[in-house]
Amino acid sequence: MIDATIPFHLSAADLSNLKKAAALHLPNIAPSLRPELIARAFGFPTATGFRQTLEAAPDREHEIKLCFQTAADFASSRGLVVSARNIYDILATTVMVLSLIHISEPTRPRLISYA
Repeated sequence: MIDATIPFHLSAADLSNLKKAAALHLPNIAPSLRPELIARAFGFPTATGFRQTLEAAPDREHEIKLCFQTAADFASSRGLVVSARNIYDILATTVMVLSLIHISEPTRPRLISYA
């Protein structure tokens, strides 16, 4: 598997979207293992460390190293199979959701009627 480093704007507020994307793309993996798998896929040894890093600098762009092999090894150690494509799909879904949120935010006040 190939690992890659990409600059990506991710904050603690985005963790819920990552969890939802993981649930969508990894439905057969226990919900308690999904955050751990995501953390390892993003180069962190634990989900707690991943969350704490994001919370320590909530508005900073974090450079994330995608570690497909580390995630696959973690899954394998628990008798699960996760492909690089699964990890990519989680990230792609999260990016798409975040992009839609950021695009729609400026238009929200115009959609609200105060009359």
